[in-house]
Amino acid sequence: MLRYLSAEHLHRYPYLRETMCQDAGRLNARGLVMGETRDPRSGQGPLYLLWQRGDGRHGGSMRFVPLSDCSAVWHCSRFCLSPVSDLNVAAALLLGAAEILDRFSLHHFTCSHDARFARICTGIGASPRLLTCNGAAQVCLWSPDAEAKARAARMARLTLAQSAMWFERAFPDCQDRKEMQIRKFTKRRP
Repeated sequence: MLRYLSAEHLHRYPYLRETMCQDAGRLNARGLVMGETRDPRSGQGPLYLLWQRGDGRHGGSMRFVPLSDCSAVWHCSRFCLSPVSDLNVAAALLLGAAEILDRFSLHHFTCSHDARFARICTGIGASPRLLTCNGAAQVCLWSPDAEAKARAARMARLTLAQSAMWFERAFPDCQDRKEMQIRKFTKRRP
């Protein structure tokens, strides 16, 4: 299932958090996880989008950071898959990311990733637009449309209704308003 958690709420799922850190550590050691935990310009904490496997372990995750209070652009600084996950999990994460984009009325995400992320996005028809490339690292703009969201759901073997339900469980007060999410889940830092 998809979970949307702020850094402050990860402690509610200690096994999920622990296995996420293990998987991210493995990928980071291989140079496949890039980006900072906090955006230095806004000081806001991240929102994690996680796929939780049936046994409670981390199957995959993405980390998003709002670039500023009034921006319609967020930065995705991590795309991480468990070594045992397949493309269904990747598609589920992209479905969840598209849900965030839609529900918070964002224009697009900026992403810092390796070529693997671009290949996965291209595979569901939501190719990111490459802005710059520095060795293996790529910075791109990504904004999946409704068609890409539907393809991601099919590839993940999920329904759009399931995706909406998981989002609404995480954000019960959100009426497709980015301001609600910023106030509730990414508290301002002094």
